[in-house]
Amino acid sequence: MRCQLCSYKLVLLPIRRKYKCAKCSRLFSQKQVEVEAFRKWNQKQREIDTNNAKLEVKEKIAKRKPLLSEVDKVKRRKNYANLYRLRNLEKLRSYERLRYVKNKDLINTRKRQLWVENVALRAKRKIRRQQNIDFTRLQTRLDHWKQQQKFLADEYFENELSEAYSTRIARSVPTFLLCEVLNLSKIL
Repeated sequence: MRCQLCSYKLVLLPIRRKYKCAKCSRLFSQKQVEVEAFRKWNQKQREIDTNNAKLEVKEKIAKRKPLLSEVDKVKRRKNYANLYRLRNLEKLRSYERLRYVKNKDLINTRKRQLWVENVALRAKRKIRRQQNIDFTRLQTRLDHWKQQQKFLADEYFENELSEAYSTRIARSVPTFLLCEVLNLSKIL
């Protein structure tokens, strides 16, 4: 407890039931000083309690599971669906058989319609393939010669480990020239 004027320590005089400041010699009633001291202590305790309560709330929030985004929710649903499917394969197969028996005509007509649509798509692909057959053949020839050139270079380096560079490889025809020669022959 401190003096209200000079903030110096107060000393209790038990006989007079008063506190006396050692510096300015002013007297304060015991009840007034103790009530003031209790009020300050009580206020500090309230502040400590509110801080502790806030910390507890923050800890509870931190312990909670984080809120999932929509993407994470979809992933979790898919995982649960896959787990259910794996655990109940026989049950799901029996449901599928029952559904097929009940809706056999409808399912078969849909399959026929899809087959007809796929026939049309396959015909379009076949026509496109026939139109681009020369280009496709050229590409496959180029790929073949690139592979052959790579194979020869690898074989040469395996056999000639002592030399790091050879003029024979430098004199070989690069791949891009092969492409140009084939393109010129296509144009002519």
